Amino acid sequence: MDTGCGVGLMVMALSGRGLKRVDGIGLSKAMFVTAAKKNVYQQLKQMDMKATVPRDSGIYDGVTRVGTITFFHAEPEALYELSRTTQKGRIVCLAQAALQGARSPLIGIDL
Repeated sequence: MDTGCGVGLMVMALSGRGLKRVDGIGLSKAMFVTAAKKNVYQQLKQMDMKATVPRDSGIYDGVTRVGTITFFHAEPEALYELSRTTQKGRIVCLAQAALQGARSPLIGIDL
């Protein structure tokens, strides 16, 4: 699951690595238009990142959350939902740029 998926930059960076099912959630329905054109998401859902994720526990092999770990996007308690929806022993990847204008080593783009 790609949380805070925006226009789908993270999932594009990972798309050649054997992903079978990727769902995206985020605040901006307008960004979903661009994300949907990438043809890698099974489902896109608009939701507040502070809310309970409407998915079963342990459904995902991995979860990403890039650039949305701030007081505006999600409170620390929201991280529980990422671990709850991820299968035991799998990966939850969290990343946040320190400064606007920095270069992201994770996906090789300017932020």
